[in-house]
Amino acid sequence: MIQLILMFSTWLSATVFHALSGIICITAILGYGFRQETGTEVGKMLLIGFILYILPVLSGWAVMWLETIKIRLMGD
Repeated sequence: MIQLILMFSTWLSATVFHALSGIICITAILGYGFRQETGTEVGKMLLIGFILYILPVLSGWAVMWLETIKIRLMGD
């Protein structure tokens, strides 16, 4: 049951966070391109976008880890 809840939350967070990180990264690049943001601000925005992108990936690793533990406990 815990694995199913984690899988659903991973899917939901991946959808939301990947959309947000894409918007943030595009905004950062366009802001720098149109000279609205400085290089340090763009770097901060890109870092935040990367963090939002990597969170669902880490959650997916946790789901795989739980599945591995479940398989080991149940046997082959």
